[in-house]
Amino acid sequence: MIQATLNLDTAIRQTWDVLVVGAGPAGAMAAHQLARDGFQVLLLDRKSFPRSKVCGGCFNAYAMSILEQAGLSESVNRLGSIPTREFSLWQRTRNVTLRVPGGIAVSRKAFDAALVDAAISVGTEFLDSSQAELEEHGDDFVSVALSSGGQRGLTRARVVVLAGGLGSQFLKKSPSFRTKVSATTRIGIGGAVPNPDGWFQGGTIYMAVARNGYAGIVQVEDGSLNIAAAVDRSLVKSLGRAELAVASILRDAGLPHDQIPLNGQTGDAHDGSFGEWKGTTGLTCRTTPVAGDRVFLLGDAAGYVEPFTGEGIAWALASAVAVTPLVSAAVEQWDPRLARQWIELHRRTIHSRQQLCRAVAGTLRHPFLVSVILRLLSWSPSLATPVIRRLNAQISLP
Repeated sequence: MIQATLNLDTAIRQTWDVLVVGAGPAGAMAAHQLARDGFQVLLLDRKSFPRSKVCGGCFNAYAMSILEQAGLSESVNRLGSIPTREFSLWQRTRNVTLRVPGGIAVSRKAFDAALVDAAISVGTEFLDSSQAELEEHGDDFVSVALSSGGQRGLTRARVVVLAGGLGSQFLKKSPSFRTKVSATTRIGIGGAVPNPDGWFQGGTIYMAVARNGYAGIVQVEDGSLNIAAAVDRSLVKSLGRAELAVASILRDAGLPHDQIPLNGQTGDAHDGSFGEWKGTTGLTCRTTPVAGDRVFLLGDAAGYVEPFTGEGIAWALASAVAVTPLVSAAVEQWDPRLARQWIELHRRTIHSRQQLCRAVAGTLRHPFLVSVILRLLSWSPSLATPVIRRLNAQISLP
């Protein structure tokens, strides 16, 4: 159980070196790195911790290498994470299974809590169930309004790191930042259900592809199935329920959706009770610029596209590590060139990697093309090796 280390009154009485908004992987990792370097860091999140997330529970090989370099891999291993070695792609009852580099599967509820706990252990102060809103800039600080439990107050920070995820409201008063959502974007749907008959094997990432979206399924540390889907808004609208859209994709791809229990019972997923589900805004979006006066954006708040086997977590962790030297310099002495450096570094590293996933997402919208690819991969699985290597390759950071 993660508990706040201070209350709102204490938070607003102090001027912080760094205020990190959002305690997901990007925010918690940034807080950990900065607090470990001796800065006074306040990490806050609008949700009460621990909390569930729509995002899937896959962490690819590159994400694991970042955690290891930060000295956090053991904290994750203690959660009972399941090593992932295979990727099984399904469409219209046809499937192909590919080997993937060593990653893990673990619930975001457990992982995010462990990362926040690690940040607290090196000196980060943590406040959950709190909203933050950008107010104004001073000569040497940023003023931020904090609200929690019906109370509201202003705090100050020399630098703000925004890692508030998709649809963050932190910048809504600032005309300097603009988030553009793709007109063709799909929305995210996620949930966790039991695995009663064990058909879905631990260590394998299953991906069901249909005309109106795709869904990834993986078994996590508590034995449950973590399901994360990207679906067309029109499918959800036509069926009336988000969970029915997910069930439809599993059925069309030939995966045994009838093995997934519904309210504790096994049966037809189309009865409308497919477990507890959460949704997101449009998945493919981009915020520009990704840095401003004493403000750095990272993780999903800076831009996002539909990921597949843990790329989103890797982007978040990588951006946190990459931005840390710039934030450290900004605390000591603000220079507008630091914002321009982050804009360029983010474009060359994180944004460029996202474009590969955007290309794959575009391919998945064409069922005939997917069927051709499946036939080719069933004949020669090694054809997928360059893409798999690219998705798991380390990002070169200065």
